Amino acid sequence: MLRSVVARILNIQYDNYTVFGRNAADIEFARLDQQQEHESFVRETVDIVEQEADTWQFAAQLNVAAGERLMQINCLLQDVMTAKTVGIAKLRRVFTDEQLAAYEQSLQQPITFDEVNYADGKPAELTHYNKMLREADFMYNKYESMRSSNSIRRATSNHGALKKIYNKSETLYELALEHLEECIGHAATSRQQELLRWLDRDVDFGYESNGVINLNRRNVTGTAESIPRVKGSKSEHATLGAVLPKMNVHKKREQRMLEALLTAAVAIAYEPEKLTAAQIEEQQKLNEKVKARMAKSRSVTKMIQKLNFERD
Repeated sequence: MLRSVVARILNIQYDNYTVFGRNAADIEFARLDQQQEHESFVRETVDIVEQEADTWQFAAQLNVAAGERLMQINCLLQDVMTAKTVGIAKLRRVFTDEQLAAYEQSLQQPITFDEVNYADGKPAELTHYNKMLREADFMYNKYESMRSSNSIRRATSNHGALKKIYNKSETLYELALEHLEECIGHAATSRQQELLRWLDRDVDFGYESNGVINLNRRNVTGTAESIPRVKGSKSEHATLGAVLPKMNVHKKREQRMLEALLTAAVAIAYEPEKLTAAQIEEQQKLNEKVKARMAKSRSVTKMIQKLNFERD
């Protein structure tokens, strides 16, 4: 059970917080490219956790209530692993008040740095910028459609109309860029950094005029290809930097629930262990190895620490 639960936690986090690609083809390619490395990571991590668990001692004696709680926890673990719904009422029956509070708090805590930066959604200041981009994209796509559908003769005769539409799209992109410049330039320093994190490419600041920071136009221009896009954009002109992980709340809840149930089961089933100095040193080495392997999986690191809360 331990192996399968830990592997499931790692797989949920991988699926929920890893950036794979901008479109379906990109995602499939990225998954295939990373799958072998991920599977190797899961195997090695599960082996380390199991190796540590082998040093624990089962509780010498369980009273009836503890035994029943352990059975209920195991049943709930099976339910979660088989995608059955586990409501809060069932958790209240098996968790202590402290465990339930810790579980509910964990749902509010971020799991990855991307969640810290992006889970609350795009800043309100960028909403109108996105709207302006959509208007500019509409005009530019109209130009592209007319240019590709016209014959050479018609394209020549309609050259003036095409140029007018293209110039209109450039004007709209420039207006959008000016709006972005104003939003970022007038924002507080900390807010500026948050707004910049939401752009799909690096934007340099240039000169300062009347206390307002202006965008460096050497690396940003008002064209479909070079104008910054907001993360999450599906535009074909967005860079790979626009891709966001799923960060699905239901997947996060499943991950946190497995962690909480596993921690509760371990607290019942195993005795606190009194280690010798040599064992403590060996365990410290093993813990360091776990931390190194889990550097990109912070939540599972925390879970393992909880499993050992009485064994340090």
